[in-house]
Amino acid sequence: MVGAATATGSIAPIAWDDRLVGDVLRDLNACLKADGVEFGENDFTDMTASFSADGRQMPNCRWLVCFPVRGGNEGWYIHVEAIIDRPDRSRVNRLLGLAKTWSVESAWTITQAVARHLDIV
Repeated sequence: MVGAATATGSIAPIAWDDRLVGDVLRDLNACLKADGVEFGENDFTDMTASFSADGRQMPNCRWLVCFPVRGGNEGWYIHVEAIIDRPDRSRVNRLLGLAKTWSVESAWTITQAVARHLDIV
């Protein structure tokens, strides 16, 4: 399985170049569940699902980032975003996936697991 532990105990990262965002998030959700990670509410949802076909492709980006954010009225949201270089040398963040959980401890556990599986640590 992509993202599964190797014979040496390290995690084989999920490839994200030249793939659809939804496919990467599907692999990520499967790996997190196999690790026993509890979401509490929602696993990662593809936030590009309503985009055109080009918009659903993983962007050519400088970095992928993952971080927790306190919800507006309850719980915690975990963002997976791409930081994309623009031709004018500015950068823009693009939300790719979003998950929800209830506690800050769970949010950090999920964030750390995502970082390992997407090799963004």
